[in-house]
Amino acid sequence: MQTDDSSELLGTTVRSADGRPVGRVTATHVSGRQPMLVQLSGGEPGSERIVPVGSATRDADGLVLPYPAAQVAAGPTVTPDAVLSVGEAAFVFGYYGEGTVSAPGHAITDRADEVGDVGDQDPEVRRLPPIVVIRPRLDEPR
Repeated sequence: MQTDDSSELLGTTVRSADGRPVGRVTATHVSGRQPMLVQLSGGEPGSERIVPVGSATRDADGLVLPYPAAQVAAGPTVTPDAVLSVGEAAFVFGYYGEGTVSAPGHAITDRADEVGDVGDQDPEVRRLPPIVVIRPRLDEPR
């Protein structure tokens, strides 16, 4: 999915590949100017679902993900103010069967600007420990 301004996605209604509503966009994680991941409302209190949007499409009703609603509902969640490390983003991509983020020579919790880290570039935020995926759901089959 291409967009000139990822902030225009905020508040957008999101549907699954099977046409079911799965939430609204509450935050975007970008690489360069293009959104890589979006956070969705509608999860458990204090957490939001996070999904890749590279293969998503937009129509008159909002954003359409290429994943079924059951997969999104069982997918990774993050805190609403999440700042992801390269490894955390790679985990999300891996869960959805998308290509992974590569960061040779970096620990999965490193901030790695030179390889497309999706973390916030604010120096004050970068000194904080990375946000951890709080419900990876590895115990459930896909």
